[in-house]
Amino acid sequence: MVIMRKLNIFILLYLTLIGSSCNWLEVPFEDRISEEELFKNGDGYRRVLVGVYTSISTEALYGKELTWGFMDVIGQMYKLDNSSSLVYKKAIQYSWKNLQVAPVMEQIWCNIYNAIANCNNLIQQVQKADSSLFAFKGGEQKMILAEALALRGMLHFDLLRIFAPAPVTHPTGNWLPYNKVHPETIPTPITVDAFLENVFADLKEAQKLLEDVDLSNKSAFQKIARFGIAAGINNDRFIDHRGYRMNYYSVSALLARAYFYAGGKYEELAYNEASELIELCNTTYFSFSSEDDIRLGDIKFYGDVLGGLYNEELTDFDKAVNGTTQYLALNNIEAIYGEELEDDLRYKNQVEKYEDKGVYYYRLVKYREQTGNVLSNAEISSCLIPLIRLSEMYYIAGEYLFDKDPEKAQSMLAHIKTGRGLLNVDLSNLLVREDYMNVLENDMRRELAGEGQIFFYYKRLNKTIPGFVGSMTNDHFVAPIPDSEKI
Repeated sequence: MVIMRKLNIFILLYLTLIGSSCNWLEVPFEDRISEEELFKNGDGYRRVLVGVYTSISTEALYGKELTWGFMDVIGQMYKLDNSSSLVYKKAIQYSWKNLQVAPVMEQIWCNIYNAIANCNNLIQQVQKADSSLFAFKGGEQKMILAEALALRGMLHFDLLRIFAPAPVTHPTGNWLPYNKVHPETIPTPITVDAFLENVFADLKEAQKLLEDVDLSNKSAFQKIARFGIAAGINNDRFIDHRGYRMNYYSVSALLARAYFYAGGKYEELAYNEASELIELCNTTYFSFSSEDDIRLGDIKFYGDVLGGLYNEELTDFDKAVNGTTQYLALNNIEAIYGEELEDDLRYKNQVEKYEDKGVYYYRLVKYREQTGNVLSNAEISSCLIPLIRLSEMYYIAGEYLFDKDPEKAQSMLAHIKTGRGLLNVDLSNLLVREDYMNVLENDMRRELAGEGQIFFYYKRLNKTIPGFVGSMTNDHFVAPIPDSEKI
């Protein structure tokens, strides 16, 4: 049986949102006021929600390890010849029980379940609150509930993708607990299928609630305010800056991602979500970042980021790992980009060719500090943790469509390549599924470098990751539940 430690609720004080600084998700200090006092007014609910976002944006979770750090290491995205990390050198071999690796996995497990506990507390409190407590009344109450539900679904889903077998392997038995009640000290593990149904339910409920928040005529979700540093139309940063939070677009995309991971009968649902989102985004605020945007500092290409997180310390995390003599070198870059290397905006702006003792290496610069005359695009990019992109919806749609409509599938993949600066893209020769998937996979390795998704792509398909010697099995794809959580 799996048992959770008793989770102490931490309340992170919500910063006053004034002025034009983009520091509004800075890590606040811990506040020991009672729950009864905290939830007396709407500001208390804001504090708890921002606290959850802050806690998962740290170096131990999405600020590093669940994106460009640990997850991309086990996705074989790097070669570690010049890395000083003993953790990464063992993790790349899937040595889950190693004395350096095991504590990292335990920290991921505990930190995520702690964030989930705070989501559950917030959900229970906001559901019974009076709408008059909130500055924007029922609309804000609905938004906070939806975001907490969406966070609960996303966090559980990522735990499942790390600590349980992929659905394609038809796993049996009970694996992880899905925590929906606070406090819950002895949760019961459930099957992978049942767990996924809970993920779908949370994301669908959040999606429905967010329709009124983000799709109405009065929506604060505008391109200028999504990741902006200036106040939005409501002059309230908590309400206006929706790109750093769970919003209708990112929740819909996460639902598509979860359906596609489940596979089988859910693949059509994934395609429906992805295609509807593609159509909606073509008429709203999302587009591939232009070369002008990139020149102004948008090195994360946030034009098509549907949702992300915020942390001002991201570039410091990068400096600690990627120095002059010790760094993570991207794997197999020349083969991945091939003849398109010099034209692809992703290579030109997100990869650095680096000479070290007469040998050339390639390094990711998505999280590197930009120096010189730093403009607003660079300020936004330096603090943004991309969680999910519109481009992933095109990958899902293309993979699903290939057997039904190869030409349309080709157009989905071509759309991404064209959006990343490649001219005269012609994929009409991709008439065999294996050939199409090889090109799609290749493009994903360019697109999602530094974002922690490549490992999960191969796990979903139960396919050995290029760069790993031998054949991968569940022993490689499934991290064991920390020993401290077992009885």
